Amino acid sequence: MSIPLLDMESSFSINHSEDVSVQVDQLLRKHYFERGLFTDNLLQDLANSFQNEAYVKIPNFVPPVIETGVRGEVCNLLDQHAVRRELFLKVTSNTPRFMENVRQADIKQKGKIIPAIYHSEALMFFLSMIVKDEVILCPFEEEKYLITRMTQSGDTHGWHWDDYSYSLVWFMEAPPPELGGTVELIPNTHWDKENPNVEYYLEHFPVQSRSHAKGDVYLIKADTTMHRVTPLRGNITRTIVNMAWANKGDLEKEISHETIIDMYDI
Repeated sequence: MSIPLLDMESSFSINHSEDVSVQVDQLLRKHYFERGLFTDNLLQDLANSFQNEAYVKIPNFVPPVIETGVRGEVCNLLDQHAVRRELFLKVTSNTPRFMENVRQADIKQKGKIIPAIYHSEALMFFLSMIVKDEVILCPFEEEKYLITRMTQSGDTHGWHWDDYSYSLVWFMEAPPPELGGTVELIPNTHWDKENPNVEYYLEHFPVQSRSHAKGDVYLIKADTTMHRVTPLRGNITRTIVNMAWANKGDLEKEISHETIIDMYDI
């Protein structure tokens, strides 16, 4: 049965009775490398921004057929599997996590398009061109892709780092910046899980702020950029899909996974 998620520029639709991962990879390959959307100059600009700021917004991330499918998948997964979390994590100086989330295992079992995007060779090659490094699959299964939703006043994802080098965040819903939910970051920092020193970095380094709208996508050097989501000011909704990739250097490190284990009750 073919679900009618039609790209206005194509008669292609995602057929869920066939291999969705192959279809998604073909669509992304065409989108990134054949349609002329990402010129050499644009790719260089994106790479320069990432190198200079450890952060970059990626325009036109996927074709409409894929975005429509992802939005539907996210809604279904949240309806069926979202769990409310409220906790403070010692390994990031007891910063708070107030949110709902869907675990990677539930997305893998019940979703098709999100896992297909994550594993797309075309996407990983495209991201590698931006970060000037070989982007590889995250070796810790539970951290590959996640869904997070904030809905209550005060909901936040406090100051933290990620375990692996690259994190991509895709906004399904975003509040206006005056109502919170903005991203604050301090690049070129180090996460010592025994002594995280969050307050030191806040005192001695400038905090940068980035606001986002529905549909925005950004890529961040997540293991060396301390970052947070500012608390919501009101009962509004902020929903994201988060995907994490590693590089070869990550595979040579001993990485523990306390934050994911605690946040997602693994």
